[in-house]
Amino acid sequence: MKKQISTEQTDTNIQGVLRLLSETPSQLEKLSKGLSEEQLHHPLGPGERSFTEVLAHLLNCEAIMAESINLALLTDEPLLAGIHPERDLGK
Repeated sequence: MKKQISTEQTDTNIQGVLRLLSETPSQLEKLSKGLSEEQLHHPLGPGERSFTEVLAHLLNCEAIMAESINLALLTDEPLLAGIHPERDLGK
């Protein structure tokens, strides 16, 4: 899978990520607007998550990564565990 956003830490890339993060709530609202409760909880396709499950996944990933970053900032020699939220902690 090709990454759509470079992880190279340049001013341009950082601004792009910040822009994407600031636009995400309104984009999610646009995508979910008009969907019924059933549609929000129905898988998007065979073997896929529902809209609600995708949001839960994003929130869980963010929480785990934010915690790692916060802990790393609190220590002189940070050790970041190579934990993938979904693969290592399950769906």
